[in-house]
Amino acid sequence: MSETENERSRRQRERLQLSLPIRVQYNEKIGEVWEETTNLIDVTPFGAGFALLHSIEIGRLIKLTIPMPRLLRCYDHLEKQYQIWGLVRHIRPHPSTTLFRDCRSIGVAFIGKNTPASYAENPGQLYEAIESDELGFWKLREVASPESGAPASSSEISIVGTDLRKQRRQTVPLSVTIGVINERGDTVASEMTVTEDVSATGAAVFTTLEITPGSLLRLTSEEYNITIVAVVRARKNGKDGTARLHLEFVDRQFPLELLD
Repeated sequence: MSETENERSRRQRERLQLSLPIRVQYNEKIGEVWEETTNLIDVTPFGAGFALLHSIEIGRLIKLTIPMPRLLRCYDHLEKQYQIWGLVRHIRPHPSTTLFRDCRSIGVAFIGKNTPASYAENPGQLYEAIESDELGFWKLREVASPESGAPASSSEISIVGTDLRKQRRQTVPLSVTIGVINERGDTVASEMTVTEDVSATGAAVFTTLEITPGSLLRLTSEEYNITIVAVVRARKNGKDGTARLHLEFVDRQFPLELLD
């Protein structure tokens, strides 16, 4: 099923456009592995898009090695390279196909640091995503391979069993700047970061700042040209070890209609 223009626009805004190098490794079968180095098109903590010259199928598992920004990681925050497994969810023609006929845009959903046990026995096994776990990674179930054995079409195809876009409305990684303000309204500390989730009345953002509950800050999104004053209700470390600020907006609500 093809996306509507509104769905496509919303998904694109949810992703950060980062042109980072990425190494893709794929086991077609036991003992047969190919590797390709390419660049990210966009990324979130839970998925990524990139161009690929090799042929691949919807539902395959691939290993990705990325110099991912620390605030987008769910583990291995001190490692130089972030290694994570992804499920191929869609394939569509890449804009560069006029120059590279076989180039495709690949979209993957991250499943975490490890593969299912069945993958070791059969790297060619196909999977589909059924639900996300507590960290936001996708749980999988096995699906039958196509009888023809032919690769998936280059038109966009989704195999997600649940509504990924609806899930992302609850977990929206927006690029923002947070600035701690004193009693005079001066900014005394700031950092660029990413939201973990956002609602009309508040948000959770990743942080390296030591901020106590009750502090005031300004949250600014250049993408949406909006600045909101918020109060810090809590600073907690997630299960991944990364600190989050839990914010309550106090001077206005976030216009969620901008994400539609």
